[in-house]
Amino acid sequence: MKNRPWVIVQIFPRAFLLLQLAAQLIPGWMASARSQPRPQDLRIIQQNRGAENNALVVGLLSGRDDYRDLAIPLTQGRFEIHKGDNNRFFFVRSHTPERIELFLRHAEGSNGVPGRPERVIFRFFESDYKLLAAMVLDQIDYAVLRDRSFVANISRDTTNIYPLPVRVPDNTVTMIAFNLRHPLLRQKVVRQAISYCIKRRTIVEDILHGQGVVAKGSPYDEDSPYYPRGGAIRSYNYDPRTAMAMLEKAGWKKGQESILERRGRKFRFTLIFERGIRLEEEIARHIKHDLNRRFIDVALLALPKSEINDRLAAGTYDAVLMEQHFDESARELYEFFAHPERSFIRLKDRSFDQTYGLLRTGVDEKHVLGRLQAILNQKNIATFLFFRWYDYHLINRDQIDNYFDPTLGRLKPYDQWLLIKKDSR
Repeated sequence: MKNRPWVIVQIFPRAFLLLQLAAQLIPGWMASARSQPRPQDLRIIQQNRGAENNALVVGLLSGRDDYRDLAIPLTQGRFEIHKGDNNRFFFVRSHTPERIELFLRHAEGSNGVPGRPERVIFRFFESDYKLLAAMVLDQIDYAVLRDRSFVANISRDTTNIYPLPVRVPDNTVTMIAFNLRHPLLRQKVVRQAISYCIKRRTIVEDILHGQGVVAKGSPYDEDSPYYPRGGAIRSYNYDPRTAMAMLEKAGWKKGQESILERRGRKFRFTLIFERGIRLEEEIARHIKHDLNRRFIDVALLALPKSEINDRLAAGTYDAVLMEQHFDESARELYEFFAHPERSFIRLKDRSFDQTYGLLRTGVDEKHVLGRLQAILNQKNIATFLFFRWYDYHLINRDQIDNYFDPTLGRLKPYDQWLLIKKDSR
């Protein structure tokens, strides 16, 4: 069992805090898109106009969260949020890239409990710095960050903010996914060389501060019972000599710009990653540095999550740094990498399709899943980097209570949280 760290709250330099507050200039809000609530909904809106003292305010990062692809955890289940939603559990009041506001149905009084939120407001921030600054100012009640060292830099002036470490689900892997239709990255030897040139262990030790484990050539952790044994998977441990030998054999040579070339094409591509998140930027810069040392030119492009998703859907990308959770099922692996409609990678490989089809013949799923992993590994469809251990949930304990279920060891649904101190914002 891996040791789980305690998050140590350290002194947050006041000068740094002032910089963040200066950066937190309030932009003009875009016009909100109105849903069509029922008459009783209009009364709730009128009663709450001009105040947020009955709202749970959740901070999100536009780089990590697509405002078009959100869900809300409620007692009745987890529900997707769409513009104009008006259902038995909530209705959406406004829905913009900067702010989503919805009213919960229990606010009508049928099963309302004093102190429970009547509204949930999602606010989107351009960077984790601005999000944390807003939390320091009590502008938001709850947020989730991934960077342990960043979370540890909360000042003694913000002792009301409690960082709760929550274990990331197993088989949540950070990886580089390649566009298999790209003229350079569609070549297997190119993808393999990239994998061999990245110091993944350095990322885990120096950037994650040991709070994770290196991936071993698969989207599943070695601890998973579905991870193939017996040498079926190549780990792609850091080995730049092997990478250079493979590329030289394939005809790649260093050109005049100190960039590898082959038949007039330079070894050059763009890596997109989530904008405004310090941890993601550090990982992207590390990858760029490792590849530049081997005469591979990498341009970095930080984008909001909505634009990343649009580019993946349209196929207008080279490679993307991303995190993805995989259930231990052959169907999920197939749909992510090869499904003709649901997959942005759209792997076209006869052996992969035939292996997945074995499920219909009654072949054991564990065996099928192992073979699918072996095919992905042999063709190096993605560079699997590491598995993080923790997310850090920031709780403003001066604002909210009753957020955690000690029996189940997890956060409660939003509609069960209690608002204990709400000033006008």
